[in-house]
Amino acid sequence: MTDIFQTTITHHSSSSSTLTQDFAKIIKRYKKHCSYITRLLEETDRSYREIYDKNVLTSDKFSDIKISTADRESIELLSSKPLALIVCSQTYNGKAHFVNEFLNEILLPESPAIGKDDVVRMVRIKHHQTTGATLNISGSFELLDTDGAQRSVSWLTVPRDLLIVTNGTDLNSHTDEHDQIETASLEIRKPLNLLGNNLQLLITPTNQKMNVPDIYSQITENVVPIFIYIIDQGQLLDHDIE
Repeated sequence: MTDIFQTTITHHSSSSSTLTQDFAKIIKRYKKHCSYITRLLEETDRSYREIYDKNVLTSDKFSDIKISTADRESIELLSSKPLALIVCSQTYNGKAHFVNEFLNEILLPESPAIGKDDVVRMVRIKHHQTTGATLNISGSFELLDTDGAQRSVSWLTVPRDLLIVTNGTDLNSHTDEHDQIETASLEIRKPLNLLGNNLQLLITPTNQKMNVPDIYSQITENVVPIFIYIIDQGQLLDHDIE
C-alpha cells in the first residue's frame, strides 16, 4: 500500500496539474449528481401532491411513504454545502507535500522548516479574489479576528510562526493537559480557481492531543467531507488507525 502511494505522489510531483484536474472532474460529477437528486426530490413532491389530491392512499399510508423531515433537510442541504477535502496523514510533512502538489505551489513549508515533533495548527484554505490570512477559533468557517477582516499578506509560502502552536500566541491553546480544542486555526484565502465556492481544503492539526470525535465534529460541520489520508511512513501505528 505504501509503495503504491509513494509512486503516485512521485508521478504527480512532475505534473501536479493531473492531480488537480482529477479532483476537478470529481467535483463536477458530484455537482451533477446533486442537481439530479434535487430534480428527483422535485418530481417526488409532485407525485406526493397528485397522490394526496386524488385520495389514492389513506392518510396513514400516505404518511408512511413520505420522506422524513430529517431526510428532506439532508437532501436539500447536500447541494448547498461546500465540499471539504480533509487532508490527514501520519506526519505534517505528508499533508504539506500533498497540498503543495495539489495546488501546484509551495504554499505550506515542508521539512526541515517544520520538524516531526512540532505542534502544528489546523489550516483551512478557501478561494477568494484577494489573498489574506487570519487566526480563527478552531472549528469555525467565519472570520473571528478582532479587527473583523483578514489581514493581507505578501508571502507565497506560509511562515513557520503562523503554523506552530505556542502558548504565547494561542488563546486557551491548552485548556488542560490533554485538551487543545481551543487552539486557533489558520484560515487562508487566495485566488484558487479550482476551489471556487465548491471546495475547501482543510489540513488537520499535527501533534495535538485532541479528542477524535470532537475534532471530527469540528472539521465536518456545515460541509460535505472528503477524507484523504496520506501514508508517508513504513507502517501504520495504532494511533494512525484511530
